[in-house]
Amino acid sequence: NRSFVHGPSALQYGLIAEQVAKVFPNLVVYGRDGKPSAVAYQELPALLLAQVQREHASNARARNRIDHQQREIDRLAAEVHALAHRH
Repeated sequence: NRSFVHGPSALQYGLIAEQVAKVFPNLVVYGRDGKPSAVAYQELPALLLAQVQREHASNARARNRIDHQQREIDRLAAEVHALAHRH
């Protein structure tokens, strides 16, 4: 289902209802025959926002792990440096 808002040669993006139904069936409008007929685009922003929030939380956890690992590397490097200068 394509609309030509900016003329017939304008680049259009869309989702195929049958493919969306396999992954996110709640984003699909089904016809009387029970088959996917359209994508409920109005539901997409909330879904995308939820995913961005999950990614943000995951990235924050990863940054914390990296910061902790870097502090441990720095501590170990200082120990190695101190031991090397004792001998």
